[in-house]
Amino acid sequence: MTRTALKTLLLFSLLFSLLLSCEKMPEQERRLLGTWQLRRTDGVNTLLSFHDNATFEVNQQIDSNLPMNAEKSGAASGTWKINKTANQLTLTTRKADPGIGWQPRTEVYSIVTFDTLTLHLMDPSGTNTLWKKRPKNKGAGGKDKEADTLKIAPLVVNLAPSTVDSNQSYKWICTEIIITLNNFDIAAGLHPRVQEKTIFFLNSKSYDDMNTLDKLAAIAEELKKALNPYLDHRIDHLTFNNTVLTGRIEAVEQFIAKYAASEEKAAKEH
Repeated sequence: MTRTALKTLLLFSLLFSLLLSCEKMPEQERRLLGTWQLRRTDGVNTLLSFHDNATFEVNQQIDSNLPMNAEKSGAASGTWKINKTANQLTLTTRKADPGIGWQPRTEVYSIVTFDTLTLHLMDPSGTNTLWKKRPKNKGAGGKDKEADTLKIAPLVVNLAPSTVDSNQSYKWICTEIIITLNNFDIAAGLHPRVQEKTIFFLNSKSYDDMNTLDKLAAIAEELKKALNPYLDHRIDHLTFNNTVLTGRIEAVEQFIAKYAASEEKAAKEH
């Protein structure tokens, strides 16, 4: 056998082995791969990503800092396993930021229902959660990729007065704005008018316009419509994360300092 023929045989053997390894993953596990989203009524937004090497990652964001939110923004990671016979999903959390509700431990979830779009889980305490699969777009070469996101952060805007009162104290919104887009050309980047439009929009709103979760959600939807023309009407979702509504300049300074510290930490880790 010639050297060229031997190389060709080895190449086909390698490809065949890779195909076999893909086929060995059960259909239920292949369906689990990707990113699932859980939006709770208290403003907690969690992304749970499952990878084909049996690891998972959690990214949790808080839409508002209202008192009902006992949890914090942060991340966690670990390993996962499906028991098809028992219809259970085992998550072993190895690392977790403090205060986000994910602790280093192993938990076994019952799979109530599971299809290509929804994952209904029940945790050991009997609490039910309904996760929804995040949409994928076609990336380079026609390959699936997660929807792209843009972030406007840190953002601090002086709010409009609630009443015509010269003695009314200033109030600010301190926040991160996360914009999820479909079919986004990453080369296009963030339109230069988006941040400017966002600042003017929020500056026209008062504290009373956004001091509940429902009001903040309505403001997010209104801002989405205002920004969509600058992003070719590709905005799928817009959310406020880590939001602080305050009349204290000290709280504004703390927000900026906290954000700067987290950015510095992330830069060191990378």
